[in-house]
Amino acid sequence: MGGAKLYLSNMASYCTAGFSVWKGTVGKRGLSTAGHCSEVIKYFKYIDLQFEQDYYAPPYDVSWFTPIGGWAVTNQINVGRWGLIDIWADIWRWAQHSGDAVCKYGRTTGPACGLKKSNSYNDAQVLTDIFTDYGDSGGPFWFGTTAYGTAVKQVIWWEDWEIGWIRGSSYAPVDQLYQQLNVRPLTWR
Repeated sequence: MGGAKLYLSNMASYCTAGFSVWKGTVGKRGLSTAGHCSEVIKYFKYIDLQFEQDYYAPPYDVSWFTPIGGWAVTNQINVGRWGLIDIWADIWRWAQHSGDAVCKYGRTTGPACGLKKSNSYNDAQVLTDIFTDYGDSGGPFWFGTTAYGTAVKQVIWWEDWEIGWIRGSSYAPVDQLYQQLNVRPLTWR
């Protein structure tokens, strides 16, 4: 389930699961996260994960894992105090526009919503005005029931003299899952 805490090999550091994904050519279901989180080994400390594939060559930053055992992968994301959200669609970067609303969830900073600032940050990521921190990497960005992407990093930039510095974030849009890993967000049960 997206939004879950994914423990790294040292069991002290963690990332956040993005979306449940599906690789149609082999019928596998799993979890996406950031590519720089590719040493994930546990889901919620007790379910082992099998590394499937990553693509970590900035600005591309995606990976996916499959659970070992009988755990069911669904199209839901757990966004903490906001509850469970079903994901029924996804949208590629070229169709995401500056000024559009977007929400995120990270295991460190929790849920929040804000605005997209650019869909061409680093030529392949989407820039937002939503703050993220360590441990939020790989977490889902969505709006309504539509998957937008997975958290990559915190970004700080100067807006102007009236607003000042902005602490935001960037995310890898879902098209990186399709194009770099040949998986897609699960949009059905």
